[in-house]
Amino acid sequence: MHVRYFQADLKHFRIKENYDVIYSSGVIHHILPEWRNELFEDYREHTVSGGFNAFNVFVQKPYIPVPPDSDGDDDTWYSGELLRLYADWHVPVFQEKEFECSSGNTPHRHCMNILIARKPE
Repeated sequence: MHVRYFQADLKHFRIKENYDVIYSSGVIHHILPEWRNELFEDYREHTVSGGFNAFNVFVQKPYIPVPPDSDGDDDTWYSGELLRLYADWHVPVFQEKEFECSSGNTPHRHCMNILIARKPE
């Protein structure tokens, strides 16, 4: 098995080749709302038939306070927003999880949406 990976600035980078799997953890939630449709259209277009996209994003919940180590950005996702981007794909995994965190040495909570989607063949 051959795995290729790279690092890029998601604000400007667009995929030029097709991939079996496109995966990101801990990054996508920083994408501003006005860039999301274009970015995910690029991911979907450059995934081979039968290939997978797997992502997680922090989501906003009114009963969970903003984490103390938040950078104050306006890029928060809402429950189900990631799932909506894959409405026409098979989604074997979609979860919403709340969990405890101690980043910044201050206990707090997060909520995250986790998605694995398979492109139709």
